[in-house]
Amino acid sequence: MRSHLQGLLVLVGVLGSTANAQAVIKGSVQDSSGRPLVGVLVTLEGTGREARTDSSGRYLLSVAPETYSVRFRQLGYGPLTRRAQLIRGASTVVDGVLAPGDVSQLATVG
Repeated sequence: MRSHLQGLLVLVGVLGSTANAQAVIKGSVQDSSGRPLVGVLVTLEGTGREARTDSSGRYLLSVAPETYSVRFRQLGYGPLTRRAQLIRGASTVVDGVLAPGDVSQLATVG
């Protein structure tokens, strides 16, 4: 009887964690020529959640389902912000294309 009760509690725990499933936001970032950008900072504004793009320009974050402003930033490129509504248990793709930015305001160290 005790093992049946323990099994039931494990099942309830698994079902409960599925009910609280996260949403996934993923995508890729490239430059205006279509080349993937490595190391782009992808931030969900106001959450402290961020990721960097990999060698293929891809990123992935698992977060609570809601609406986010997704900000893409990379040195030498202008920033880009996109809105995304994430749904529980689903993957949402948000891609970005960054255009060259004004680098004249970068400080020279040395």
